[in-house]
Amino acid sequence: VKKKIQKEIDQYVGFSRTPTFNDRSHLLMLEATIREVLRIRPVAPMLIPHKANVDS
Repeated sequence: VKKKIQKEIDQYVGFSRTPTFNDRSHLLMLEATIREVLRIRPVAPMLIPHKANVDS
């Protein structure tokens, strides 16, 4: 996966500049990988721990 992403960046962005946020729409493998990583390990947890204020 890493080699495919690097090849994609090299082909679209080239070697004269670094990728920008605007390049993401053209870097499909990179975008798919970012989405998959965020799906598996989200930045914020889905379930926030909580407890009752009063016992019933």
